[in-house]
Amino acid sequence: MGACSGSQIAKTEDSARISALAEMAPMPHPASFTYGDLEAILHSSSAPKGVLGEFADRCDEDFTFTEKDARALVVQNPVKMHWCFYAKLSRLQDILQEGAQWSLRQQKVRDAFRFLTPVARAFFEMRHDSHYVEWQRRYSEKAAEWVFFKKTNRSPASELRDE
Repeated sequence: MGACSGSQIAKTEDSARISALAEMAPMPHPASFTYGDLEAILHSSSAPKGVLGEFADRCDEDFTFTEKDARALVVQNPVKMHWCFYAKLSRLQDILQEGAQWSLRQQKVRDAFRFLTPVARAFFEMRHDSHYVEWQRRYSEKAAEWVFFKKTNRSPASELRDE
């Protein structure tokens, strides 16, 4: 009997990539970078049940806060990580609007971005999807102003270093 040929392996890898991309296709992204559009997808019929409840609380339990771990989770379960990313952003917004003490708000921002930043980068690296990086970048700039009272101005040089 014959051994596997290189073309069979390539076809299998291509099939796996096509499958993964097809899995990503139906996932909605917010139409713009507003809280209203973020909430719209989280309340849409395509969102998992309880996305803003227990799911948002527990969706990052497998995450150990490393870039490698984020890439693995995005590859293994891109749909879960998609909804987790946007649910965590929404949760953070809710916390910031609750009127908690400044020190608690600052800690929540730090904790959220320890998850959001590597996951956004993983989606970009593994799936070539810049939606997450753009949300993470824009929201972190807003959070810096709201919570840390720091205006961030991104220069063209800093944009090049990020990629």
